[in-house]
Amino acid sequence: MNIRKLEKFPTGSYSYANLDKGFSISIKLNINQLEIEFYTGCHRIKYLYLNIRKDEIYISEILGSGKKRSGLGTVLVNLAIEILQSCIDGDVKVMGTSARGADQSIDGCKARYYFWKYFGFKFKEEFNAQLARDYSFEVALNELEHRTINDKYYPLVLFSAFEKLTA
Repeated sequence: MNIRKLEKFPTGSYSYANLDKGFSISIKLNINQLEIEFYTGCHRIKYLYLNIRKDEIYISEILGSGKKRSGLGTVLVNLAIEILQSCIDGDVKVMGTSARGADQSIDGCKARYYFWKYFGFKFKEEFNAQLARDYSFEVALNELEHRTINDKYYPLVLFSAFEKLTA
């Protein structure tokens, strides 16, 4: 199965900057990978990597530092959903793991579990409030939904606002 809509696949590097809010976002996209990086000044704060395979997309956990519950992760995932839904057939499986990261507490695991669930990801098992662990999720690309964000920190950014840097 060829999941790529090659005529719509926007391969290249893109950049967006909001000087009023003091941040920028960098996107690199090729046939096999999507990288979205969020910067304040010249410091990378958060990033999201996705591996695009023939019949599935694998999401690496959102990594980096920054304010918890500021909307940064939602900005990155919304962009990923928008880009992928515009250039890949909708029935492809998107999967990943809500990795524990730096905050390995039960509350941290719960926050990550519900963060991914908020976008429409389906988990193979329900959250266990007694156990701090990783949870695997997956869903068809066309079932994912954009979500609102806390624009107190960062406004909704659409891919159409990005400037293409290279092919």
